[in-house]
Amino acid sequence: MTPERLRFPREARLLKASEFRSVFRTGRRARVGLLHARLRPNGRRRARLGLAVSLKATRKAVVRNRIRRQLRESFRVNQHRLEGLDIVVSLARPPAGGAIDLRSRLPRLWGEVVRVAEAEGKWKD
Repeated sequence: MTPERLRFPREARLLKASEFRSVFRTGRRARVGLLHARLRPNGRRRARLGLAVSLKATRKAVVRNRIRRQLRESFRVNQHRLEGLDIVVSLARPPAGGAIDLRSRLPRLWGEVVRVAEAEGKWKD
């Protein structure tokens, strides 16, 4: 994998509200525990990621930002498996203890996203 390929440039992000809306409206669902993903084909050679981590997930901004950093890093490493998809990842309300460990769940989430995309016949090699 070339270093250029592992970057997370602006073209790999969902930036506009209209892009988020179209993924939420027409995308398929993939879920692993607390993590929910909506995905839809984008007709591009690159996967694009949008994040929706709300106050309901955790009240502390520090924790929300840590969650976003973990999600972006995991996406950056796995984006080659997700080519041609727009993905919005959101976080459900955490358990009462508030402890959120995403490291074990993120690889399973990307595997589930690939499985859902292939099952829908929308996956492009």
